[in-house]
Amino acid sequence: MRSEDVDSVAHVLTQAFAPPPGANPLGPRTLISNHLVDRWHAQCAGAWVVDAPGFGPVGAVFTVVEPDVGWIGGLGVHPAYRGVGVGRALTTAALGFLDEAGCAIVGLEASPNDGVALGAYARRGLRPVDVTLRLRTDAAALATSGMAAELQVRSVPEATVPDGPRLAEPGGSRTAPTSAPAASGTARAESRVVDAARRAAVVPLSDAAFMAVGPGASVICDPEAVPTGEVLEARLGSLGRDSHSVAAACRGLGRLAVARQLRYVDLDLAVGSGASLPEILRLGFQTAASTVRLARPAAAYRQASDDGLELGRWSL
Repeated sequence: MRSEDVDSVAHVLTQAFAPPPGANPLGPRTLISNHLVDRWHAQCAGAWVVDAPGFGPVGAVFTVVEPDVGWIGGLGVHPAYRGVGVGRALTTAALGFLDEAGCAIVGLEASPNDGVALGAYARRGLRPVDVTLRLRTDAAALATSGMAAELQVRSVPEATVPDGPRLAEPGGSRTAPTSAPAASGTARAESRVVDAARRAAVVPLSDAAFMAVGPGASVICDPEAVPTGEVLEARLGSLGRDSHSVAAACRGLGRLAVARQLRYVDLDLAVGSGASLPEILRLGFQTAASTVRLARPAAAYRQASDDGLELGRWSL
């Protein structure tokens, strides 16, 4: 992908991700802005397009190399060019790049309704390992639903990751760094902050992104992640496992959203994350969209963590 492709890619992805008639209007990212594509292109590890003669880009894909996993995001094909190998070519480029980057685990998320795509990914060794829910609730109602945690707002650190998060050329070969060993108590909480910062160094974020830290929360929030605005997205990070602290942290996010005059709070949370999901749903969150999470090798995918509920992985 080149900088001059940005406008065309934004148009292609808007067409590719447009919801069908009658779909839930709360579905994620029905409009892909040029600014968003430009940011993804500048900040991701690698990005590719497929050109059609006389038309230009008809499909695009982005890759991210995190400390312990490589993933594919934003893979979209213009509806008029589906079924002719565009998606296959993009997947080949992305998987080859992540393999050369030394990623021990490779993952992506796909629509549960797209049987053709799921079958194609299965032939590449990617197996379903979980389901990710895009959860959304009214920020004002959340903020006033009970006791809220006091969340400290920090700037997103300019964290450096060993060997750098971006690989300049697909032919390069670097090994993704590993996460720091687990700790306990206060050290464990600080370890979660460091882990969120390391992920923030390699995942595309807007200039408005910030870190919210407090009891039960180490979360990177991005008020500009959704082009249509009005949404505070808990983009990366983790929530604690105790249901009461999770509820208080979510209410704290609601207060941050209200303070920024945002209408909704969004979470991306895997169903297999743990028992705190019912508590989050009791706070008024509703499923706006869902994706099937796939990984290769599937056996290496860690579905749950003792340290907390992981937010936002493997989606742009």
